[in-house]
Amino acid sequence: MKQKRTIWVCILIGATFFNFLPAQTGQKSNRKDRDKMFKWAYLYLNGYYTPMDHGKAYTLFERLAKEGDSQSLNALGMMYKLGKGVEQNDDKAMEYFLLAAEGGYPRASYNVGSCYRYGHSVEQDFTTAFSWFTKAMEQGDIRAGYTIGYFYYKGMGVEQDYGKALSYFLPLAEQGDAGPMFYVGLMYMKGYGVERDVEEGMSWIRKAAEKGLSRAIDFILYTENINTYGLSQVNLRSGNADPVSQLIPDQWKAVTNTPLPSERLEGEWEGKIMYYDWSGKRAESEMKIQASWHISEENRLIGSWIQDDTLSLPVKATLTDSLWIFDDTKVWRLKLVDILNGKFTIQTIGNEEFLTGNLITYCEKTRSYHPPAFVVLKKGEVVTSLTERTEKKENRVSVSPNPFEDELLVLLSLQEPQEILLEIYDMGGKKIYSSSYRKYPSGENEVIIPALSVTPGNYLLKIRGEKINESIKIIK
Repeated sequence: MKQKRTIWVCILIGATFFNFLPAQTGQKSNRKDRDKMFKWAYLYLNGYYTPMDHGKAYTLFERLAKEGDSQSLNALGMMYKLGKGVEQNDDKAMEYFLLAAEGGYPRASYNVGSCYRYGHSVEQDFTTAFSWFTKAMEQGDIRAGYTIGYFYYKGMGVEQDYGKALSYFLPLAEQGDAGPMFYVGLMYMKGYGVERDVEEGMSWIRKAAEKGLSRAIDFILYTENINTYGLSQVNLRSGNADPVSQLIPDQWKAVTNTPLPSERLEGEWEGKIMYYDWSGKRAESEMKIQASWHISEENRLIGSWIQDDTLSLPVKATLTDSLWIFDDTKVWRLKLVDILNGKFTIQTIGNEEFLTGNLITYCEKTRSYHPPAFVVLKKGEVVTSLTERTEKKENRVSVSPNPFEDELLVLLSLQEPQEILLEIYDMGGKKIYSSSYRKYPSGENEVIIPALSVTPGNYLLKIRGEKINESIKIIK
């Protein structure tokens, strides 16, 4: 009986499906038929209430697209963009997005902007991307305001302006959109475009975390001192007699590249990279640098540098009259990012020489630039050789198994004895486990965390010690 009932349901669904299709004679769908056809295409595309069938979805979208239906044209573009039912093809996706945008469909205009933003099918162009996002919002895509605000926040394709960024973020945040909530909170925390207000900032970030935004959750879990977050962490000139710090400007400034002879560039250098906010008006963090390089006959700078006494990376650049063009050269900026180019000159103060300049950094994964950086390096002998520093051992932590079901094994590899505390938090920031501080000897230490009565999901293991402070994501 149940089988007969299922057969009849399938027949009825099939009848409904074929009844609303226009005759195959060029007859154009009326609005009611169009809506039904689009709905079925959407159901087939996503497998809602019916088996997923990208082929049928494509056929239905294509029929509507041939009638000039802009929403269906956009859907075909997304199928090519994501490779659903068709071979992935950015050029075809862009073709359909443009047709749909010309038909006035707001999300299609947004998608064209995204292609220009990330350089898909076209050359990356933030200015053109911004104009398409603006058009999408004018056509009625309110969420495009989030991206427009983001472009103002970073100065992508438009003059950087925190005030304008906030004017786009805030209305969406007040409507409950988690992404804009996070950025409103961040701007209050740092005083970007508004008077700094930690309490107001954390209020917005907590709201974003409650909606499940991972960046907001990570911010709450990882930020050690909320009250000092967003303040400049550097002492540029006041009370600091370090000659390198004295040459670092309070606000980022452009340097004109000066062609320099090899003998003045070759050798060992030590100093800092200073990172600024997106406006370039506030120095926010610094990184210690020790470098050693030589110049080849092809006017290539080749060498390596150590960042913050821990990470050794190769440095390669072609030196031209107007700038240094880096290749296969990275710098740690919350993650490894590529250095594209830089402009440098040498200043002589007394008997000492300083290499000063700008760096342009870019993250290939996100297809976006990073905030401006200023470099000051002092020429001289690096006390500890780069080889010795590279071979220096560091404290290490690993966990297994991960994912875990019962006990969790934490392996601590320590270079010297120290007291360590282990804590586990859920993704909402609630502490669910804490050991007592215990002194561990140098070498390999195995620590077993007993089985936890928690629901399956993601958790954060924090390891705190005198010379170690790490967080590891664990999965139940």
